[in-house]
Amino acid sequence: MSEVSYVEHPLIKSGKVESRLYQQSILIETIDRNALVVLPTALGKTVIAVLLSAYYLQRNPEMKILMMAPTRPLVLQHRDSFAEMMNVEERSLVAITGKVDPKKRRMLWRGGRIFFSTPQIVKNDIERGILDLSEFSLLIFDEAHRAVKNYAYTFVARDYIRRSSFPVILALTASPGGDKERIRSVCESLFIERVVYRSEEDEDVKPYIPGIEIEWRRVRLPEEYREVSRILRSMIEERLSSLKNMGLIKKSPKHVTKSDLLSLGEELRELMNGGERSGWVYQAVVEQSACLSLFHALELLETQGMRQLRNFLLKLGDEEKRSYELITSHLSFSRLLELTEKSRSHPKIGELVKIVEEELSNETSRIIIFSQFRDTVNEIVETLRERGIRAERFVGQASRNSDSGLSQKEQIEVLRRFRSGEIRVIAATSIAEEGLDIPSTDLVIFYEPVPSEIRFIQRKGRTGRKRKGRVIILAAERTVDMGYFYSSLRRARRMRRIMRELNRELRQLKRGERPEVSRAEPERREIRRPAPVRFQVTLEDFAEKESQDPELLREVSRAERWILETLRREMQRGVGRISLGWIFREAREMGFSAEILKKAVKVLAERGEIYLPTWDTISIPVPESGIFDVLVERIYHGGATLLVNNSFRAKLMAEDFPLSSGLRKGERLRVRGELYRKDGVLCMRVREVIY
Repeated sequence: MSEVSYVEHPLIKSGKVESRLYQQSILIETIDRNALVVLPTALGKTVIAVLLSAYYLQRNPEMKILMMAPTRPLVLQHRDSFAEMMNVEERSLVAITGKVDPKKRRMLWRGGRIFFSTPQIVKNDIERGILDLSEFSLLIFDEAHRAVKNYAYTFVARDYIRRSSFPVILALTASPGGDKERIRSVCESLFIERVVYRSEEDEDVKPYIPGIEIEWRRVRLPEEYREVSRILRSMIEERLSSLKNMGLIKKSPKHVTKSDLLSLGEELRELMNGGERSGWVYQAVVEQSACLSLFHALELLETQGMRQLRNFLLKLGDEEKRSYELITSHLSFSRLLELTEKSRSHPKIGELVKIVEEELSNETSRIIIFSQFRDTVNEIVETLRERGIRAERFVGQASRNSDSGLSQKEQIEVLRRFRSGEIRVIAATSIAEEGLDIPSTDLVIFYEPVPSEIRFIQRKGRTGRKRKGRVIILAAERTVDMGYFYSSLRRARRMRRIMRELNRELRQLKRGERPEVSRAEPERREIRRPAPVRFQVTLEDFAEKESQDPELLREVSRAERWILETLRREMQRGVGRISLGWIFREAREMGFSAEILKKAVKVLAERGEIYLPTWDTISIPVPESGIFDVLVERIYHGGATLLVNNSFRAKLMAEDFPLSSGLRKGERLRVRGELYRKDGVLCMRVREVIY
């Protein structure tokens, strides 16, 4: 075996980062462009982030770096990883989470060099005006496959691209998905210019992969399970026959899949949004919803067990819903409850216990067991403890009925005990699929196959890091288990082809001038902090003080955003104008000086973004009528909330939008109409939708 070499860089600790060819190649492809790096778990996505951060920190030591991750434990884990690898003062690595008061966060954002936070906190602080992304040379998005729809990553990326003259984004994921449109959506949300992909099959990666052995363990369902299955399938066919009689499905009921039903649901919703309110549409929605519930019940039986099925059936009886009533009023429902009341566990449980006991004969082994359902996780832990095996569950924070989740503190404690060997088995839901630093896991058990290629890759990546790993997949014969596994494998294989196609289609970002390379020695540089300025409330003239001080200009920019956000928030509540004195007093709490505020007010007024109706008030210009650009932010019964001209919010009542096409959340429209106030609230009346 060849001698290990390490990365040599003034900002990387000596002997801490192994020099790997594929990481160096990926690094070259990510410099000065927005890149999505797709790399299997355990191949060093965090190392890529550290190396690129060192590059930009050395090149532009006056600018900052931000790394985001979906959860607080992962944020803290990244901060610790950077501290372990990077040759910088530990105080310059700042983790900012929801546990930190917003007033304190303002000072934290000013003081560090590399920041770690959740995307929601970043979004909140941008909206509050206490965070300016133009000060950052690099943004890192971990678990980037989450950047779809309204997830906070998409907001942060848009704000960064808009404010930075030379934005660079590094997006990291083990799998962005097997569907091209989903991956394209992630790329568009993060303004990606290049997708960089590596897998265990690449020649430059193979030397670093210990290998993962995947094994199937099949079980047969006992007779009582097959009887319940027959009843559920019969109930499903009845519902499908009703939908077929309505002309909504063309296939034989025996060949209709869950995907077919989901597609039908989309079609029915489009009919309702288009103004179709006939009784048959409502009946079809009820039938389709009941059918989906029965499919779910069948899946619970075949993949999880009678206990989980019974819990679901009892839930149907407790909730008032027409689709549930169709199921609970069926003649066979009482028979289902009777059969599920006293029955033995799913045969997977017995096979699982045997596997765990065999593996634990090796005194250093660690095992993670994955299941989609918390009920199953609880049953697994109970069963293993009855056998004298020290096992713990690892689930999310939310409560499920009477089942309390685990707080973040409890989650961290479980992982600590797992690493130390105090416990050697964890039974986990999907929360353990992403980002956990558990390098010594020898065996990963899938209690059921998963149809998602993202989750398959994430689960598999919990093993095979430092040494050869094993994955065992439990599957019940002749059930949905088998189809799910093959589906996830097919999607994973399609990924490389999709990446190549996307790289031919992705557009390049137009940037300003590349920042000049600083020759300073960043590791010896003291962090500059703004000198405290005494706040004085005064309404002198708004004469601009000429200054080229970049710190002053950044403060003015932050003040501008804070003023606009404050005005928009107040206008949403119906306030037409705000006292300048009140603005100045509130600004004192946010840390702004009078000098900065005067400058910001003058700049905003000159640009026409605000106006001064009287000598002591401030407001956003609001035209009474005309053509408006609107974004539908929220839809509720009887109305909607609109963001108008990207500047203020207005309420839209159902009677003020007399069109049959309906509205959708997130929809952008250009409309002709007028604004008016009702009970002090700003409202809009739409006369015509232009496009």
